[in-house]
Amino acid sequence: MRTTSSVIFTYCLAAVAVFAAPPPGCPDPLEAVNLYRGRNPTTGNTFYSTTAAEIDNIGVPADTIPLARIFPTPGTPPYVVPLYRYVATLPAGEDDHYYTRENAPTLVKDGITYAQEGPQGYVYSELGFSRCNKDLTSDDKLQPLLEYYSPRFTDHAYVLKTTQPGETSTDIRGGVFLGYGFLPKRLLVAYVLPPPSTLW
Repeated sequence: MRTTSSVIFTYCLAAVAVFAAPPPGCPDPLEAVNLYRGRNPTTGNTFYSTTAAEIDNIGVPADTIPLARIFPTPGTPPYVVPLYRYVATLPAGEDDHYYTRENAPTLVKDGITYAQEGPQGYVYSELGFSRCNKDLTSDDKLQPLLEYYSPRFTDHAYVLKTTQPGETSTDIRGGVFLGYGFLPKRLLVAYVLPPPSTLW
């Protein structure tokens, strides 16, 4: 015969399992991977990848703390959408641009022609934010991925909020991102998971 305590214990386990599962259509944060940012110390150009090795291979040191966490495989649309990487081809340069609203071979933005390299990963859409964020833990609450642009160096940069670890509020609020003249466009690209809390 099952005791009262064992019945309560079983019920609690079932309840935990129910509340731990993400809502239908929402990805499991445990499946997310890090999105790293690299910066060219000479030009200020930034580059983003889910593997620090790819950034290091082009000679741009990756930040120690990841910028965010995204998903390596497709999720359930319209809650999770591809984050496409576009690389400047005309004029040719280091700039890469990340976009969720287009899936075209080329993209023209800020007077620059970009060629698509495919999805860098998968991120939350605005619908995904509305559906999934409320059930995430405090360490996983979604952050807006914002775009900045430097006309001086023809480069797009991406941040999660006013400041990142190791940066000051002046870098962003003053319109100077990392000292390279990035303008605070604050264009919402998508929503992403913050870096692992253990790294902050």
